[in-house]
Amino acid sequence: MNKRQTEIFRKLLTESNRLWLVQDLADQTDCSEKTIRNDLKVIEEYIAKHSPDGSFWKVIQNIGSASFTFMVPILAGFIAMSIADRPGLAPGMIGGFIAANGSFYGSEAGAGFIGGIIAGFLAGYVALGIRKIKVGRALQPIMPIIIIPVLSSLIVGLIFVL
Repeated sequence: MNKRQTEIFRKLLTESNRLWLVQDLADQTDCSEKTIRNDLKVIEEYIAKHSPDGSFWKVIQNIGSASFTFMVPILAGFIAMSIADRPGLAPGMIGGFIAANGSFYGSEAGAGFIGGIIAGFLAGYVALGIRKIKVGRALQPIMPIIIIPVLSSLIVGLIFVL
C-alpha cells in the first residue's frame, strides 16, 4: 500500500465511529473519488491477504459468503414451489444455481437475483406444464417425485445454458 492508502486505512480505523463518505476522503486527500474507490479496493485486498485464515472474522466472512451463495437458488426454488408445489422445488433451486453461477453459460458474472427470479418462474411453469400431462396409472405415483423434477430441471438448465 502506498502512503495515501495507508493514511486512508488509518483514518478508517481510528475514526471508526464516523460515517465516511468517499467524497469526504477525496476532499481530505486531494484526489478524485475514483482514486479513493480504487484505494479502498487495495485496502480491502490488503486486509483479505493479511487476515489469518483461522481468525474469528475470517470464519464470519466464510459463513456470510456461504449464506449468500445459497440465497438465489433457495429464492428460485421457493418461487417455483409456489407455482408447481413440491415438484417445482428442485428444478427451481437448480435453475437458480445455474442463473447465479455464470460459469455454466460462459459468463464471468451470474445473472444474480433477477436471474434467480426468472429461473424460479420458468421452473415453476415448466413443472406445472409437465404435471398436467396425462400419464398411465403406473407412472402417476412417481411423477411428482422423479419424472417432473428431472424433466423440469433438464428443460430449465438447457434453456439457461443454450
